[in-house]
Amino acid sequence: MNAMVPLENQPPQMLVQLGTLQASTPAALVSGATQIADTLATIIRKNKLASTIQGKEYVRVEGWTTLAALLGVDSARG
Repeated sequence: MNAMVPLENQPPQMLVQLGTLQASTPAALVSGATQIADTLATIIRKNKLASTIQGKEYVRVEGWTTLAALLGVDSARG
């Protein structure tokens, strides 16, 4: 039978961090970042937040603002 160990008695888990993203492993961090990127790409395409210049797509400021909002970043918090 496994005994429950209070959280304060458990060893701290190492976190991998990239900006506001945190994960328990580098692979989990990449997976989370990929999910955010896929969601953002869908939003940008659906709402036409990119411009095509000489055949390449460039995200407009509204797209970058959306990314910041998804990550909880604003000008007051940096």
